[in-house]
Amino acid sequence: MDVYTGRRELIEGSTYGMRDWMADRQGVVRLGTAVEGTMVHILVKPVGQDRWQTLRKYDALREPDMTPLGFDEDPNMLFVAQRLDGRTAVYSIDISNPQVPPTLRASHALYDIEGGLIYSSWLKQVVGVRSRLDESASIYWNPKAKALQTRVDLALPGRINDIQGSSRNGRRHIVVSSHATQPPQWYLYDEDLNRLILMVDGYPKLVPNELVKPMPLTLKARDGTVLHGYVTRPAHAQQPGPLIVLPHGGPAGRDVLDFNYWTQFLASRGWAVLQVNFRGSSGYGGEFLQAGFKRWGLEMQDDLTDAAHYAIEQGIADPERICIVGGSYGGYAALMGIVKTPELFRCAVSFAGVSDLRALLTDKRRFLGYELGAERQLGAWWSDRDRLKATSPVNHAEKIRTPLLIVHGAEDRTVPVEQSRAMVDALKEAGFKHMRYIELPDGDHHLSRQEDRLTFFREMERFLATHLDQAGGSE
Repeated sequence: MDVYTGRRELIEGSTYGMRDWMADRQGVVRLGTAVEGTMVHILVKPVGQDRWQTLRKYDALREPDMTPLGFDEDPNMLFVAQRLDGRTAVYSIDISNPQVPPTLRASHALYDIEGGLIYSSWLKQVVGVRSRLDESASIYWNPKAKALQTRVDLALPGRINDIQGSSRNGRRHIVVSSHATQPPQWYLYDEDLNRLILMVDGYPKLVPNELVKPMPLTLKARDGTVLHGYVTRPAHAQQPGPLIVLPHGGPAGRDVLDFNYWTQFLASRGWAVLQVNFRGSSGYGGEFLQAGFKRWGLEMQDDLTDAAHYAIEQGIADPERICIVGGSYGGYAALMGIVKTPELFRCAVSFAGVSDLRALLTDKRRFLGYELGAERQLGAWWSDRDRLKATSPVNHAEKIRTPLLIVHGAEDRTVPVEQSRAMVDALKEAGFKHMRYIELPDGDHHLSRQEDRLTFFREMERFLATHLDQAGGSE
């Protein structure tokens, strides 16, 4: 479609019931994905071929998947993500000769390779892949691109430096640079002048020396599962002191050692912050990810509970002053936390949280993708109805006694605002009074508007201070 005139032209019809399409670097549609029941079909059209050919088909509920990432300058060269020893790795495949085994391009012994491809405009080829490992943002297989990354890292040591674009002659580059106590900064790296020029400072009023570095931690859940995460402890804070358990969204996401404005904001107020990559988080291999499938509110929630108890045992947290705060899936975990373990949490904050899993399945396309992905993650709307009802906070409003702040954007296109509205209605019907609900009229799922972000953080700060900055039990 021409965005200026609105004129549309059909490029490719929905052959074989395809749902997703991918074009090559020249703009020719060359790959499609079709789903039939639980079977996924990846079809390709090599250069010079008029008919679609099956590259791979697999049962998404039983077999490791293949995820197309994109094409190289050569339109027959496709990059895909596949499992290698339980971790996601990146391979290249010649779609014109699929009998030739794929070529391994990038892998890591501990972490999945999860990011997008890096295409170099000056080398005119895919040179690597972005992936958030603790020590770097990118993995390169092209030696020239790797050498450029080394030069940038030497110029900006101790940071995660992401080269986001280059001039056509390969002499000027846009670099985003950050680390746990350094908010993102955008630089122009001019190799002819041998200069780094700061263009944009993401948070110019923040002083890196006043920010707090998260410290990695490892603990075991009650069933022996090893969990990794971070604790951010305010400088000169009392210990044990107030603690905020901050589960990430997704749930197939991962907290990493990088700048996080939620964490730094909370720590700046004198509250320690605990982030744990509970089972179901991405990055630690397929087995760990799938351990969270259909376990919302069950073992996934227990991991957060066990992490909070770990913080108490380690002398980090005052057991009388622990709150749970989260957004999206983290908002669900905050609600479920005060349903399952009300004695553990003095207060809770849910931003854009899920409260009704069956309703979420009905709206599955926006939050989890297509029906197949939703059922893998949550289960089936009908056959799993008892578990889904039992692990939906909206059905347990009468159990909640912990002070609660709920905030949701009315324009949220990921988790519909009806999820929070239903929770609020259920709490009112149960006669619960220690709740505050704020609906942001133009707010989205990501607090994209500055005024919404300020409103939320001011309300959250006021609420948390009321319940964390004094000792005693919850109301």
